[in-house]
Amino acid sequence: MHFAICIAMTMNNTMAQYPYRTCSTKWADLCRTSVALCLYMLVCDVSQAQPIRVLARKADRSGMEITVYNANIGLVKDTRTITMPRGKVKVYFEGVAADILPSSVTATSTSNSGSFTILEQNYEYDLINRNKLLNKYVGKRLRIIQWNEYQDRTITTEANLISNNDGPVYRVEDKIYLDHPGYVVLPALPEGLVAHPTLIWLAENRTEKAHTLEASYLTENINWKANYILLVYDNKRRADLNGWVTLDNRSGASFPNATLKLVAGKVNRVQQSPGFDRRRYRGLGKAEAAEEVGEEALSSYHLYTIARPVNIDQAQTKQIRFFGTSKISVAKEYLIEGSSRFFRGRYTGRDVEAPVLVIYSLTNSRRRGPGRPLPAGIIRGYVEDSEGQRQFIGEDRIDHTPVNKTVKLEMGAAFDITAERRQTAYNRVSTQLYESAWEIEVKNQTESSVRVDIIEHFDDNWEITQKSHSYEKFDAFTVKFTLNIPKKDKNTLTYRVRVGLE
Repeated sequence: MHFAICIAMTMNNTMAQYPYRTCSTKWADLCRTSVALCLYMLVCDVSQAQPIRVLARKADRSGMEITVYNANIGLVKDTRTITMPRGKVKVYFEGVAADILPSSVTATSTSNSGSFTILEQNYEYDLINRNKLLNKYVGKRLRIIQWNEYQDRTITTEANLISNNDGPVYRVEDKIYLDHPGYVVLPALPEGLVAHPTLIWLAENRTEKAHTLEASYLTENINWKANYILLVYDNKRRADLNGWVTLDNRSGASFPNATLKLVAGKVNRVQQSPGFDRRRYRGLGKAEAAEEVGEEALSSYHLYTIARPVNIDQAQTKQIRFFGTSKISVAKEYLIEGSSRFFRGRYTGRDVEAPVLVIYSLTNSRRRGPGRPLPAGIIRGYVEDSEGQRQFIGEDRIDHTPVNKTVKLEMGAAFDITAERRQTAYNRVSTQLYESAWEIEVKNQTESSVRVDIIEHFDDNWEITQKSHSYEKFDAFTVKFTLNIPKKDKNTLTYRVRVGLE
């Protein structure tokens, strides 16, 4: 448009200055000059219309918040305060996570939302390195500086980089060099390369006021998990429980002075088929869970906010203590757990070993236990020896555990309490019906009486036809026998069962 106006104004002025009968040569010369002038004005106008580059540096950061999910993903909210001119601007938001999910990025001006509109968004991850810099200068001139030790001075050589395939190839005057001694000096940093992963927005700015610009995005390779320390004391009936958050950041960015929030629960990203979990027979239920320092429900999850700002560095594993509870009630139990495979075949003694598992049971109640939602994680158990030194006794993993749910921890196998399982009879009644008889002898070599639970699993229709002890049904395919064994004594369970279809 500017070009058309310029041509019209020039022609009007020319016609006024030179009538129609004036020499055509003068007319042609003046027109050529006018067109050249208008073209120059057009180029200038186009260059002025290019968006102005605005850099949102990490030093401009005014706030940082990150919410980490225990699904190897985090939500980052990075706030920076910048000023920019009116019109179209190109905002370079540097220093974002290398493992960002570009399609998740949103950006808003929280201070002047109506005056800032993003027109286009890009994520630049073509980071600067030697090879990429040289590739940008293929076909261009550069300088090579080398030290001449004989003349005690530097020598600068002008060279043309003609190729960078499997090493640089230079043309110096009329000669071709495969590599060249010295170091290469480039006249400028080529466009299209960035020093850090950078978000670039083409935006329309309609105010000269400073913007509080918030970039929000998801990044992978940042994760957290819960770890617990259980110190059992007071004749194994009371314990201290301390919870720790272990945060692992491999996202490719650091998050200084950040408000850290943690979400406990299973965020659906990739559907996974559940596997068999034998612990469900020990009363370990599944539920949404949580953390510490300001816990709240968030949709179907639990959200925790760490009270103080946290520095989270790249390639760092950080531990943060999130709660401590003393003198909670804990019970020590013993368990023998069978398998459904026992009831469809013949077995010798070695095929049916019966370790006596040591189980620590604690109720997550406000009166007797931690009284808070416990995120899934590993609980490591310790006891104090005769010298008051802590000794490790085992560990177990828990699922997300809500309040008023019992936690049962398998810490290992007992040494002084042993059991032997024997198949005393077996009969295949039909192609689908099996009958077997069993004897489980439990010996107690300790100085106190103990109770041992025996859990049996059946995978089909079943009927216990004879038994020496009563049992309790857990569900349609699980039963529990309980044996009380005096100190330095033994007790034996016997029963007969039919499994299958008649």
